[in-house]
Amino acid sequence: MSGRADYRESPGLPPRPPRPERPAAGGGRQRPALDARMRAYVACVVLCGVALSAGALVLAGSRVAFSVAVGAGIAAGNLWLLSRIVAALVAASEEQTEQDGHGGWGWAWPLLALIKMVSLFALVWLLLRYEVVSPVAMLIGFGALPAGIVLSVFFRRPEADPKARKP
Repeated sequence: MSGRADYRESPGLPPRPPRPERPAAGGGRQRPALDARMRAYVACVVLCGVALSAGALVLAGSRVAFSVAVGAGIAAGNLWLLSRIVAALVAASEEQTEQDGHGGWGWAWPLLALIKMVSLFALVWLLLRYEVVSPVAMLIGFGALPAGIVLSVFFRRPEADPKARKP
């Protein structure tokens, strides 16, 4: 580690406050930021995809490596988008609870999830139908998702785990 002191490791300081919500691209509405664990999951899935693609490049060539990279990219993108949808659903649910169940755009997020799923199936079908990628190699790339989630457990910081915090 570098010589500078990390805020989280300084004794006697309170825990770091949660990340603030970022403004949405369209203006006034806020969208929730992903928590540290979810960012770690997505980053580990991407790193596993890069490792699998590099291994495929060395062992089997560029076409297979491309197919593995496409599969890993789809897996990582799907995880990222699903996490954004779930975060927005939770935020919309909290907003509706605060407003006694009146109004809100919470109904739009399940529709977006359905569109995401249909688009994902259509993308995979098109890639396989027109033989852009090798099916087995793309399936290996999909393996970056469970492998990355499992590996991210080893990189979790104890302070990120609420059960590990000392009162």
